[in-house]
Amino acid sequence: MKKHVAEQADACDVDRRPGVDAKFELHPQTYEWMIHLFNRIRKVLGLNIKFHGDPELLEEGEIFVFNHFSRIETFLPHWVIFNETGAFCRSIASASLFKSNDMFASFLWKVGAIPTNHSELFPVLVAEVMRGKKIIIFPEGGMVKDRKVQNEKGKFRVYSRSSKTVRKHHTGAAVLANAVSTVKESILLSEKKKDWSRIDDWVKTLGAESRTKLLYIAHKRTNIVPCNITFFPLHTDEGFFLRQKKLFNKDLSKRAREELIIESNILFKHTDMDMRPCQPIYVSEFMSWWEKKVQRLIAKRINSIHDLYALDDVSNSQLAKFIRGVFKQSTEKVRDKFMAEIYGAITINVNHLASSIIFKLIEEEEFSIRVSDLCLCLYVAIKKVQQSPVAHLHRGLKNPKQYRSLSIDGQMECVSDNELGKLLQSAEKQGLIQIEEGVVNLLDKLQHDYDLDTVRLKNTLKVYANEMAPVPAACEAVDAAVSEYKSLTQERQADFLLDDEQRNYDWHRQYYSKQRFDEVNVLETATESGRPYLIKGKGSAARTGVLLVHGFLASAAEMRPVSDELLSLGFTQYALRLEGHGTSPADLDKQTWEDWVKSVNIAYKLLSMYVDEIIILGFSAGALLSFYKAAESPPNLRGVIAVNAVMKIQHKAMIFVPLMHGVSKVVGKIPALENSMRYKANKPEHPEVNYQSIPVSALYQLLQLIDEVTKKLEDVRVPCLLLQSTQDPVIEVQSSDLAQKKLTGSQVTLVEIESSKHGILYENVGDTFSEITTFLMRLVTGRKH
Repeated sequence: MKKHVAEQADACDVDRRPGVDAKFELHPQTYEWMIHLFNRIRKVLGLNIKFHGDPELLEEGEIFVFNHFSRIETFLPHWVIFNETGAFCRSIASASLFKSNDMFASFLWKVGAIPTNHSELFPVLVAEVMRGKKIIIFPEGGMVKDRKVQNEKGKFRVYSRSSKTVRKHHTGAAVLANAVSTVKESILLSEKKKDWSRIDDWVKTLGAESRTKLLYIAHKRTNIVPCNITFFPLHTDEGFFLRQKKLFNKDLSKRAREELIIESNILFKHTDMDMRPCQPIYVSEFMSWWEKKVQRLIAKRINSIHDLYALDDVSNSQLAKFIRGVFKQSTEKVRDKFMAEIYGAITINVNHLASSIIFKLIEEEEFSIRVSDLCLCLYVAIKKVQQSPVAHLHRGLKNPKQYRSLSIDGQMECVSDNELGKLLQSAEKQGLIQIEEGVVNLLDKLQHDYDLDTVRLKNTLKVYANEMAPVPAACEAVDAAVSEYKSLTQERQADFLLDDEQRNYDWHRQYYSKQRFDEVNVLETATESGRPYLIKGKGSAARTGVLLVHGFLASAAEMRPVSDELLSLGFTQYALRLEGHGTSPADLDKQTWEDWVKSVNIAYKLLSMYVDEIIILGFSAGALLSFYKAAESPPNLRGVIAVNAVMKIQHKAMIFVPLMHGVSKVVGKIPALENSMRYKANKPEHPEVNYQSIPVSALYQLLQLIDEVTKKLEDVRVPCLLLQSTQDPVIEVQSSDLAQKKLTGSQVTLVEIESSKHGILYENVGDTFSEITTFLMRLVTGRKH
């Protein structure tokens, strides 16, 4: 990247392009100063910038086209592209900005801006491309604050503030690309003829660094890279700046006030900015054979960019019209293509879906909906859009933890502190909805028209819905959700929950595979997948479910052997994944015992939707969690099987765990000592399914769990089978005795397994599987197996 910067900086020293005085050149030092300044202040901003895609797209791209919603977007692409590639960018800015102040105008020139009314705008831009700079263009021609970019027929159109009409998007980027392509063709023709003097003339005319560099660029296929920027969420309350009466005049215009609110909130309140580049559009692919023929004829006749644009002279007016007419069709095709790509690359978030659901309900003439139904409908929409291979989803729609409160039995939580709750509260403040006794009433103001300078503040829901409208997959997901949520079957809900649990595992596994976790991950030896799994049963036994709860440091893979054994019995089985397990010790380090309890609760709810009755089979810490769940007397629980329940741990050093936990939290803030104090080495019996490192915090949480379960054992009211190794090397052999004494409300069967191993379930030591199947059949049929 530094080499790229140096090359461009050197090139600027020799640049004398047509129509641009030296004092109006891009100034590398000022440009880099602005980049570094933003890098520093970014740390204190609320703006979280996420670049999606291959940086190679930015490296290879020549002309970049963006949507335009915020003033800050005029700088952020420059920052992202420079950080990823080291390349300088030129962009087109409103001519009014250059008139207000000479010093400010000079600064704009130095950081790459060019006024829209520059007499040689296109020659300047063509020259910049040929010298290796990137060009940034906003084809919407201004900020589209309401995000309405389609007309009633679905064609891309935007409202023009200046002409007060709805118009097509600008073709400037496509026109520029055609001009660049023509200049390249002229240079390549000269190279083919080995006319080096003519190429050297081009080097001089364009202010290129060298013949070699110019030919390198000429050989690149001229391309346009469509990019989308999506902000989420959109904060509309007055920020710090507007509350400072001394700083701002009370007579601030409506437009200035609105923009100050939106822009300051984007910068200073937690806002995700997702920038997503699309695949390059190569203009040559949109030209017909005769357009290419005309382009070649032009390329043969020109010796400079001025020659290319001299077609506008009066003497050549008819020729100019002909040339423009020739390229008009391909230019518009390119324009339509890159606009479709820009809008198709929107990062869909929960507010897009929720807002679109509300307007879909209005379309269906439904003007009220229970909060719980809205949450369920939104949840269904999320699950539908997740199936789309083309919709780009915000991370809040990829990580089930972030939308889980919308799902089954959690709907009422959605009006609290999550994104949907915040959206509804904001909409209620704007007078768009009214929430009474758990019902959302959709008010008339939702359908009012607001001007560009008020819509973001007065009807945020409409802005979200408009923004999502060009994404067919997302719209189809909303339509399907509104149509289906009322008739959703339990089994379909269970399928959704299962998908969430598997996505949750996939998301955490991917997240914790990042380079910053390598120090702990490199020690791991687990080879078996920790992904949770469901096995649907067969015959009459299929309505009985067995919930499999793995042990501490393991994953669902630990339960696979016993699961295989149970297949012949026909039971429906679900092997869950406790939070933090099966991914990385760094993941486990972030979890609490309450998180593990939640994992069991979700799994129980999921399995109960497939079956009529459930038996829980837990190993080690999983046995503790089985007892905890049983103590809550969940519906349709028939019994518990606890294998080597961790009631008491053998290792005497466990008494120091609370102290170690406290010390690790303090010392963990020192990067050099962080991992040495945070993790302890582990030597598992089954390294293919267990972690090699134990987070000290997780040991502390395990002790907390033991204490909590011990208090609740007396509340268990179902039959229990306790299996215990006679010489368990991990837990005290009297653990099951302790549990039996506390299980005063249950019929308890205690069976000792002759073994010096802890993992008797994984290896089926002794009669472990036989005892389990016998107990299961006795519970289900009342007869011995």
